[in-house]
Amino acid sequence: MPTLTIEKAERKGEWQSNYGPMVTWLVTGQMDGETRSFEINRKPDSPAPSGTVEGEIQPAINPAYPPKFKMAPKANGFGGKSSGGDFRSPAQIMRGDAHGKALHWCDIKVAAGTFNPLSWDEYLKLVDAFYEDLKAAS
Repeated sequence: MPTLTIEKAERKGEWQSNYGPMVTWLVTGQMDGETRSFEINRKPDSPAPSGTVEGEIQPAINPAYPPKFKMAPKANGFGGKSSGGDFRSPAQIMRGDAHGKALHWCDIKVAAGTFNPLSWDEYLKLVDAFYEDLKAAS
């Protein structure tokens, strides 16, 4: 993953994204021994980009603009501030997915007119079957 040592950051403008207001920074720095310029987008409450950052280069759609430098996610894996809470384990996420698939299966059976009511134990066996399928696929 490319490393950029930022030497200068200029606030270029603000805009509205699907996730709220954003600020575009025009940064200049050293990458692979060359001086390069990129745009970096951040939330308005984030500090100006500085220091050495890792990320990926995304070419601009319009060649009149510099490429974007998308910074790599932070250590918590989400690229943002940590909520401080415990994150679900992969097994918990897979179990939740299995519940969703079981409910979707029931919806399909109801729509087809072939659904027979399930007891709670039968439903949990269905969830277990989807969970085992997800484990085998991962």
